[in-house]
Amino acid sequence: MAKYMQKISYYAISVFVLLIIINYVSQSFVSRDSFILYENPSFNNMPDVIQYVNTGNSHGQCSFSYKTMGESVLSASFNFGLTAQSLVYDSLWIDRYAERFTASDGVAFVPLSYFSLYTDEIQDSSFYSKNLRYYAYLDKQHMRDWNIKDYILYGIVYEYFPILRQADKEIGSILYLKDVSDSETLNVEAVLVDENLTALNHMIDFFQSRNYDVILLTTPVTPDFRKQYSDEYLQKFYSDVKHIVSQQDISYIDCSNWYDAIPEYFIDSNHLSEQGAEAFTRDIFRETHIKLP
Repeated sequence: MAKYMQKISYYAISVFVLLIIINYVSQSFVSRDSFILYENPSFNNMPDVIQYVNTGNSHGQCSFSYKTMGESVLSASFNFGLTAQSLVYDSLWIDRYAERFTASDGVAFVPLSYFSLYTDEIQDSSFYSKNLRYYAYLDKQHMRDWNIKDYILYGIVYEYFPILRQADKEIGSILYLKDVSDSETLNVEAVLVDENLTALNHMIDFFQSRNYDVILLTTPVTPDFRKQYSDEYLQKFYSDVKHIVSQQDISYIDCSNWYDAIPEYFIDSNHLSEQGAEAFTRDIFRETHIKLP
């Protein structure tokens, strides 16, 4: 019996050590933080004082490359954009790190994709999978549908062994999905979702209370992407944005057609490449006359 237990212990320890080695290799050479794109600051390197910030889904995530503005901007910036992220989670991120928004001359870019105001993420079949990724970064107070079971697995175990997270089909297939398929037809009815509008207004009010310059914008997309939406849909979108802007007295810049003639700035119909993100970051800073440190 003793020899049997000794053998079991040996195999268990061997498997554990092998898992640690595989995990280390994965972390060092394979895996990437889902927040890091185009050499923006990583989540663990978030500055104590965030002077330049953007929210958004993958359109926001792929559109800002703060390194192109120099080290002083890069070290004071953070990109909270994440694939298929809702305005509600944009707002939850800002609330979670409210103490870091104390900069003078702060600037907050709040991207609005064509579908941002109209998508009810709770009703989306992918909501559960998308929600799991936040356990590693947000606390119970700043999450939707938090539960202890998922917290232990996705918030603790997977943080120590991210190789396991990559193998988890529930979350592994959703982290880097595009917001919208290039082939999908999107002539759907544009109906405002109350919680999206509430979250957007909350972010605007929050940043304005901290004396940040709030800039709503729609990031560059290709003509092919715009064609996926009916004229009626886009008219409703711009009408709703115009109403929000007038109510809040803030700026909105429609950048959707900025790079129609530069296809090399895109990795697909609605996401900028690294080259495109660098150009866009320079152009939006110039367009809005942002004061640099």
